[in-house]
Amino acid sequence: MDNLVMLIAKCHDLYDGSGSLMVDLPSDLLEIMNLIVGDALSTEPFNRGVALKPNYDEDTVC
Repeated sequence: MDNLVMLIAKCHDLYDGSGSLMVDLPSDLLEIMNLIVGDALSTEPFNRGVALKPNYDEDTVC
């Protein structure tokens, strides 16, 4: 992990059967990660939490 920012974020189940979550991230973190609302993120276990990374998969539609 090159740039590590640790925070606690609130997650919301979308209740659409997809298993996807919506994560509330602070606007300053979105700016640091060069993200906008609606961008897809991938997750991977990291220590006792989860690492979020931008999902640049071409098949992903946000």
